[in-house]
Amino acid sequence: MGVIVTIVRMAQNHKVSVAKYLESRWGSSSMLMHGKEVDLVEIEGFVAFNGEEIAGCITFEIIGFECEIWSLNSEYREQGHGRRLTNKVIDEARNRGCKIVRVFTSNDNVVALLFYQRCGFDMVAVHHNAMDKSRKINPLIPEIGFFQIPLKHEIEFEYKL
Repeated sequence: MGVIVTIVRMAQNHKVSVAKYLESRWGSSSMLMHGKEVDLVEIEGFVAFNGEEIAGCITFEIIGFECEIWSLNSEYREQGHGRRLTNKVIDEARNRGCKIVRVFTSNDNVVALLFYQRCGFDMVAVHHNAMDKSRKINPLIPEIGFFQIPLKHEIEFEYKL
């Protein structure tokens, strides 16, 4: 039997617990992507709860007619929670008049590469050596990522609305 989660819009009273959650998984609640650093609890998001515990979250930013997903975390894989969180953002973007939802991931994140394609996103660009540029801003970004894959590129996906 799967874990039942409740998804809510991230509110001010969630920010401290979401920041701690993200820090426990990634070492920080900030993310650096395509030369821009964002504190993920200062942008919009949805949080999945299993009772009182955070079971996942997604953060995003809407600028003009474009929505960009900045982060997605789910504690329970293969149960549809990540897809539910992603669909919440797609619905929000559509309701606010966006034409496209974008997401970037690193070349080593094979789970994300599979996930976004299964959710209907199209791979539209490979930003070669983007991680070298990011390392100039944050030298703590590792050279080697998941599965011992050299961490080099950003992969861009789009979901057209």
